[in-house]
Order: sequence, then structure tokens, then C-alpha cells
Amino acid sequence: GWSDDHTEQRRRVVKVLPHPTYNASKSEYHNDIALLELEQPLTLSSYVTPICLGSREFTNALLKQGMGTVSGWGRQLFRGRQATTLQVLKVPFVDRPTCLKSTSTTILQNMFCAGFPSGGRDTCDGDSGGPYTTEIEGTWFLTGITSWGEECAKPGKYGIYTRVSKYVKWIKQTTKNHTKLRALEKSLHFNKHFPVKLSLLEGTKLRECNENVFNSILRVTYHVVCKVSNVKNLRLYIQICRTYQPHKLIKA
Repeated sequence: GWSDDHTEQRRRVVKVLPHPTYNASKSEYHNDIALLELEQPLTLSSYVTPICLGSREFTNALLKQGMGTVSGWGRQLFRGRQATTLQVLKVPFVDRPTCLKSTSTTILQNMFCAGFPSGGRDTCDGDSGGPYTTEIEGTWFLTGITSWGEECAKPGKYGIYTRVSKYVKWIKQTTKNHTKLRALEKSLHFNKHFPVKLSLLEGTKLRECNENVFNSILRVTYHVVCKVSNVKNLRLYIQICRTYQPHKLIKA
């Protein structure tokens, strides 16, 4: 970021891991996803927290539930200037038949549309690679990645995103043996789960929570776990997000 509030962090990328079947010469946007290995871990704070990654089935179901949130430093108008502060926008998921009718370009199964039919609000050049997130019960999950579009915010056109549910298995297989990631998990007692809420403990110790929650909209049961951990002498209250894998989706 280019802000002067001293909340931004800079890290050198030491390795880029594109999807093994990505081939830009054949299709620039097919399997448009990559993992980045950073030279040093990011420092977790109220400005920088990990995003949750659910199971394939859950991520796909959650994506279709309506509004997503996108963010980035891309252009604010087609061929306009790039943003100097982080922009954020809520955009609705668009059903596949409507998505296919909006363009003559092939929309593969690993892509989806989101946006407004009237145009005016959209991701744009420079936002690609940024997150499309969906929130449930105060927990944020990565459900898409900004990929491409036909210009920006045109009426009748939508932003096109990589469907993360298609790549959950690859992401987990690629990162499971990463030494730095394992060290981070161990230091925060995450086990196989990542935090979604971090807050400093003030005075009294917050009690741990351990409960099953049934969500009537998605019709899934999931487990909420809260823990207290010490990170660099800071006592943090960490709400862990479950991946929902132990629980099956319940058909309505």
C-alpha cells in the first residue's frame, strides 16, 4: 500500500507457484491462480489477518449465497488512475446462466461472474489477483480471486473471478509441507485451522469457547473454537475458523 498511516507491510516474494496446468499461451485465464512464498512472514495485527479456506463443497455453497467483498489498489475507472488507498466493494454473485449470456467469451467451470447488471461498480485493471471473500457469522472465507473482465463496470457486463473451490485440494497439498507455515501454526496452536479474529486481551482472560453452530441459511453445522495464545509477548484472543470438513452439507 501507499498510505502514510504506517499500517502497510512490504515483503519480498521469493517463489511464485502458479497452478501446474496454467498455460498463458493457450488460455490466459484458465486456472488463473498462483501461490506466493514470502521471504518473511507478515506480522499479524488488526490490519493484517489470515483468511479462512473451507472445504471444496462448503466454499462452493458459500459462494452462491449472495454478496461477496472485493478489494484492491486497481484503477478506479477504465484507463483511469490507479487507487492510492485500498478500495473495497461489495458485489453480488451472478448465477451461471446470466453470466454466460453476458459475454461471447468462454466462461469455464473454474470461473464465475459477480457484479451489477447496471454497471458502475466493479473491479478493474490492477485488482487482479486480489481476494473475493464471502462472510458467514462474522467469519470471512476466500471464495474467489479477481481474474478478468471486459473493460470495467460496463452495463450488462460482469467481473470474472477464479472459483477457489476448484483449487482447495491443490492449495492444501502445496502448502501442507511448508516449513514456515507449520511453524506459524505451531506457535499459535492453530493445528489445522486458521484464525479469523484477533484481539488484544484487556485485563480479564477471555474464556475459551467450544460449541457447535447450525447455520439455517447454508444448512451446515460447524464448530467454533476460541483460544488464547502468546505471540511475541502479546496475548491475543484468537477465534479459530473450522474448515467445515468434519461436517457434511445437509440437503434442504
